[in-house]
Amino acid sequence: MRQLSLTLLLCLVGCADEASEVASGNDASGSADATADTSAPDSSADATDGSGATDASGSGSGEPAQGIISTESFPLPESLPGGIFIQPRLLCSPPVAGDAPAAGDSVCTYSAISACTEPGRDFADYGRCDIVRTQRPYSAQTPVIQADPSDPRLSDPAFMSELDWVTSQVKSCACVCCHSSALAPNGPSDWHLEASAIWTDSVSDNGVALLAGLVDSSAFGAYPPEQNFGFERVRTALPSTEPDRMKTFFLEEYLRRGHVESEAAAIAPFGGPLVTQATYEPRACAGSIGVKADGTIRFTGSARYLYILENGSKNPGVPPNLDTPAGTIWRVDVAEASPAMRGALTYGRVPAGAAQRVPANGPPRALTAGEQVYLYTLADVGLPLTRCIATVAP
Repeated sequence: MRQLSLTLLLCLVGCADEASEVASGNDASGSADATADTSAPDSSADATDGSGATDASGSGSGEPAQGIISTESFPLPESLPGGIFIQPRLLCSPPVAGDAPAAGDSVCTYSAISACTEPGRDFADYGRCDIVRTQRPYSAQTPVIQADPSDPRLSDPAFMSELDWVTSQVKSCACVCCHSSALAPNGPSDWHLEASAIWTDSVSDNGVALLAGLVDSSAFGAYPPEQNFGFERVRTALPSTEPDRMKTFFLEEYLRRGHVESEAAAIAPFGGPLVTQATYEPRACAGSIGVKADGTIRFTGSARYLYILENGSKNPGVPPNLDTPAGTIWRVDVAEASPAMRGALTYGRVPAGAAQRVPANGPPRALTAGEQVYLYTLADVGLPLTRCIATVAP
């Protein structure tokens, strides 16, 4: 059975290959596991990719409680900085020529790898694929295509109709940014919609199990359907407005290839470092790393994200639904076009070029000497640096 590459894992699944795994975290001292360049590829070459939609706070797909940054705090850079995760933005634009009218003046779509636009519309017309490709590593990869020109499915109207429906669902979602030869700038990542008359033949067996929802891919995050034009990504890895129908399509394909559903139970949850980061058990901070009652916070490396969490909180994951765990006391993000924070800052004081995400308004609660909090910093999304339990020192 061909091993599933991170290309399929991250289309979230989304844009990557096996050589582009996100670096894992560090020990309690805050030293990074890897010193190699783990940044996402430079995406500035196609910064005008998409429909020309602009930042907006309009409705359309609904404003989530979290997972979307304030456009007032962080205006979208005119040219996307290379090697930096661009946080999801809600972008609004009028319907493109030939599309159905919008319920309002605009169609508002999140430019996020877990997002979709309205069913029947193409994500590439309303989202920004250049933003999406910063959110997972992207590289071209040629799939192994198991196409048969005499395949009886080609002459089965019912099957081809279902394939057309699945294709339309993919086109409405951000996966298409890496899985279409027409959109991926250096060529598609593994499976893609133009691979063959039955493009699903370019999906590996493990990939079919993943797309059928037989394998856990929750580490990649998801918008709730009410904030994603009805697209759900819980029962299947591919977002769908009819998840049971999507599940049936790929389950039937898995069975057609000679597998049984129970085989998929042996496949570990997908997400690679995102899974291991979610289960990381922090230890006590060491040396000068930690938090003092006077508000001094010390950490290692250059951090774009800093969290102070209640002791026992889950580890932060990816946006839109895993990056602000319950128990977050204070969260500070650095704007994508600003330099990272280094070494130390003062609790409750937001440095220049950054914005406070939690709490939404006002200062964070006071810390008391002797209490334990979880200090968590990241070089970028998915790249943890300091992860340790700090006893607030007097």
